Amino acid sequence: MRSLGVGLDPGGNSVWSPAQISSLTVWLPPDSIVGVADGGTVTTWPDRSGLSHSPTQATESKKPLYRATGGANGLPAIETDGVNDFLRVAFVWDQPIHMFVVMRPVVVGDNTWIDGATGNTMRFFNASNKWSIYGGSAIVSTVGTINTSWHLFELKYNGASSSIRIDNATAVTGSAGTASPGGITLGLFGDQASTPANARYSEIIAYSAILAAADANNVRASLQTKYAL
Repeated sequence: MRSLGVGLDPGGNSVWSPAQISSLTVWLPPDSIVGVADGGTVTTWPDRSGLSHSPTQATESKKPLYRATGGANGLPAIETDGVNDFLRVAFVWDQPIHMFVVMRPVVVGDNTWIDGATGNTMRFFNASNKWSIYGGSAIVSTVGTINTSWHLFELKYNGASSSIRIDNATAVTGSAGTASPGGITLGLFGDQASTPANARYSEIIAYSAILAAADANNVRASLQTKYAL
């Protein structure tokens, strides 16, 4: 059971919340990680969707690090090491999926930043130095080349109407496939072994629906304001 509504700022005033949109499926904000010192390892990134979709890592050597002020706009982030770090959670999850990601590569390489619980089902990755998505059958890529700056990525996994958008640029649309990701993996390919990413993640919000324009604008505006993007 999920409780929907607005959040409160430090002054007790109502503020818009991603949970006001009923199809919220994964919400990983940086302040949901508590009790971890700067540079400490992260076992679980608590999900605030109300559905307990919290990605975890039980193996100490594969746990990402917590960066208390190393995220976008000086807020917290987690960092995967580009060797074997990852967080993962499996649950029943099918397209359509509308995802918002605040992240940056620390090092650009043959990286997979996000995938489904199995490989090549909801992949956000580097394809020929282009920000790209793959949903089971084809690659959809942006025009701009990959860099190490913080960005807001808007990813839609929706068959022939899939798309990828960076910040305020025009979205690139194409047919990425109709795979069911069955969960989410952060930091490498969904097989939990290949194309690891040295990257920092500040926040991830995902819905099991393609949002109406007004709702998508609210999500983008809240993240752009929060992270000064």
